[in-house]
Amino acid sequence: MSIIGYLLRICKKAIKVPVEYKVSIGADCTNLSIISNIEIKYPQQKIKSNCKLILKKFNPKSASDLGRFTELVTLLYIREAYEDAIQVCDLLNDISFHGNYTTWDNVENSRLVKVRILRRNGDEDGVIEVLNTIIPFENKNIWAQQIQCLKTYDTNIIEARKRNSKKDIISWQLIKLEMLIRFMELPGFPVDKARLDNEIEELSKTLRSNII
Repeated sequence: MSIIGYLLRICKKAIKVPVEYKVSIGADCTNLSIISNIEIKYPQQKIKSNCKLILKKFNPKSASDLGRFTELVTLLYIREAYEDAIQVCDLLNDISFHGNYTTWDNVENSRLVKVRILRRNGDEDGVIEVLNTIIPFENKNIWAQQIQCLKTYDTNIIEARKRNSKKDIISWQLIKLEMLIRFMELPGFPVDKARLDNEIEELSKTLRSNII
């Protein structure tokens, strides 16, 4: 396991209980032609890499596989390819929460990126519809721990800069952006939303210049 993977497991404070997914044969998450089209459409290596890995192997019960979906949705959001980001997110529509936050966090983060896009588009009905698939399963008891993870991400970004590791800088910035969007779009999350919104825009701009 990579150092980043290890630290993420610590930060997420996952509650490990038996997990079951409702994924039927022929469900949207098995129709990966959208991913193939995105791989062809965008020249950015980071986008292509995620697409290749998803197309090579996708198990909807795997946290790492779902994490690639989340990163791809986030990358498309950064690139302001909002329609494609929503299409990728919607491939996971048939996945339901049944108790495992390790895997569910990736689905939730993808959906909250979609919420942000829908909110920007003024689609409040769409926002409510997506939030209704998330809020009933939100574990408020770990919110404080999740906020503390931002400090860990910032520390890791600083250390990556000292090593002059562009790859690690971008990886940690992407993870941080996912969490910032999560905190911003979850109703009632205890943060300064105005400050957070500005931070999301600034970090998105930074990543856009580094990746695109």
